[in-house]
Amino acid sequence: MVKFVMASLVNASPGADEAFVQWHNDVHMAEVVENGGFIKARRLKLVNDLIPGQPSYQYLILYEGECADPTRALEHLNAAHAAGKIQPSDTLDSAMWAGLFEETPGAAYHVQQK
Repeated sequence: MVKFVMASLVNASPGADEAFVQWHNDVHMAEVVENGGFIKARRLKLVNDLIPGQPSYQYLILYEGECADPTRALEHLNAAHAAGKIQPSDTLDSAMWAGLFEETPGAAYHVQQK
């Protein structure tokens, strides 16, 4: 089994932050997890840009899963979009970035608790 993460960088539409957060919490995360084969979703909000002058996204959204072939999650997700099981929202700005990443064995470090 392969552990994987789909990461998205997004912004709310101008003036729609509260509505975006509500839609994302109450509707979108559940739709994506339930229809895309993911097991966990979370959204993080930008605290500080570390590289000034680069495009800035206010939210990082992570969907996590585990299966034999992570591309199957995207197939399920695309099929759910096509079937209307995942609803779009005008609270989401059209400028975004997304990617699918699989875990690389041995490429993690954890602090050992003493």
